[in-house]
Amino acid sequence: MHRISNLKIENYRSSQLLEVDLQHFTPMVGPNNAGKSNLIRALKWGIKPSSLKEDDFYRDAGGAPVQITLTVKGVTQALLNNLDPKHTAAMAKVVDNETLIVRRRQEQPGAPIKHILTEVWNPTTDKFEKAPTGIPQGFQALFPEPIHVEAMVDAAADAAKNTSTSTIGKLLKLITQDIRDNHADQISQAMQTLNDLFSADGSKRAPELNALDKDTNDALNTIFPGIEARVHVPEPTLDVALKSATVQVQEQGSSKDWQDFQLLGHGAQRSIQMALIQALAKRNNPGGTDQCTLLLIDEPELYLHPQAIEQVREALLKLADVGFQIVFSTHSPQMIQQDDVPHALILRKNGQGTSCRTMAKTVKTVIQNNKQSEILFSLSGNSQILFCDNVLLVEGKTESRLLPYLYRQRHGTSMGADRLGFIRLDGSGSSAGAMRILKAMDIPTKFLGDLDVCFSKNGKTMCGCPSNEVSACESYANKNKPKNKQNGRTKQAIAVVKFAREASHKQIVDTICATAKSQHVWLWRYGDMEEILGIADKELSSHMNFKQGIKQNGIDAHVAEPAELKAFLDWVKP
Repeated sequence: MHRISNLKIENYRSSQLLEVDLQHFTPMVGPNNAGKSNLIRALKWGIKPSSLKEDDFYRDAGGAPVQITLTVKGVTQALLNNLDPKHTAAMAKVVDNETLIVRRRQEQPGAPIKHILTEVWNPTTDKFEKAPTGIPQGFQALFPEPIHVEAMVDAAADAAKNTSTSTIGKLLKLITQDIRDNHADQISQAMQTLNDLFSADGSKRAPELNALDKDTNDALNTIFPGIEARVHVPEPTLDVALKSATVQVQEQGSSKDWQDFQLLGHGAQRSIQMALIQALAKRNNPGGTDQCTLLLIDEPELYLHPQAIEQVREALLKLADVGFQIVFSTHSPQMIQQDDVPHALILRKNGQGTSCRTMAKTVKTVIQNNKQSEILFSLSGNSQILFCDNVLLVEGKTESRLLPYLYRQRHGTSMGADRLGFIRLDGSGSSAGAMRILKAMDIPTKFLGDLDVCFSKNGKTMCGCPSNEVSACESYANKNKPKNKQNGRTKQAIAVVKFAREASHKQIVDTICATAKSQHVWLWRYGDMEEILGIADKELSSHMNFKQGIKQNGIDAHVAEPAELKAFLDWVKP
């Protein structure tokens, strides 16, 4: 099915230059005021332009026009053949390899719609040209007016008032044809009954109208004789009747009358609004095979219960399979699952306006081939990765339990407030693969591990430490392992701590740690975190007692190696 595969925005609102790839189901994430809603509006404007005002132009555009370029994939010959024959020939000339590129341009704020230029990429001349007759009409046939549900829109007006731009209006427009097809005879009979009652030549005209006509004509004959007048009420159409459609509600089990939608709270209003969209998803290809209807939603999860959020997501996914292209912004990790991550747009705003973190083309392959992707893109991992600017990967219970607390003690703020994602892996063996995935996604990532991480094959690659120093440490550890584990530490970990504590090994350890740090990896200078903190074991009770000690005494007085801990906490802060 055809879709908008690429959107290029120039000089529109917060975007000086922004280009993104779009799928049939495209989530957007980013902080408030990053430009997510502006991207949706730009996409909508590219489909159906309207006159832009001065505020719609990028603030530092310097008089440059607003340009929205849409690349359409999947424009097959069969699809073109289903268009109006008058438009098929014009469209076929500019479609190359089932690809159509259309650009809208407005030169000045306030320009009337008729002055908004529609251009098309001509593959023969390799340049944009003014779209000839047939192109705008054919494009409109492929992409009808989008359905746009805004985050802060009056949900009551949107779901309870049938207008050409409301959700219920678009929904009813889509199902009108089914009503005509399935109830044509009933509709015709009902309309004829009304026509007989109200029209000027109705066979069963209402007596009240006849009486009104008599009084009117008696007066008219004294003013302008020779003419007869009758009040005529035109036969209503189904479209006119549906314009009065609305949504009313009633609490289940209540004996009260159905009431106006506006009387409900915001949560109920938003739920009904999303329920209307879910109703679309239950229909069999409501958009039609020859049309791709864009459904653009700001924060579909707004005011919804977590379980309802999941249901809305599933409904949107279904719509993406039956003739709709879904583009939405979200602040909820529940709206994005593992398969959606490679296609997610992460928007940020900098001095040049809105920018998008581009997901590398290799991401999908990396995720499919790496067993650690499941933990990275679980609900919690998803949240940390997509909704933060930086990520810290750790291993072990001590790190996961104590580091967020120690970070707050050191910096007076949480990792989340600093947009630092915090993910615990299932061991050092997964760290290299996890960092590879995040690097492919262009997400700045750091890893914290024990000193012996550099012993493993993956660790050596990740840390890049000199082989001589690593061999010296590993050889010592192999020769000096105790007979048994102690306090939850492995025999190797105990030997590595002993190696790091010996003064003669300081230069070796310093070299290993400095090299790893250059690769965005922090290895604990004295072996492991328990040694740095001065904790006897990895038990929960010890961790709780340690927190209490920090609260009472502070880091300097309660931590065994406070300088090392504070250096790490400063290094990891974005």
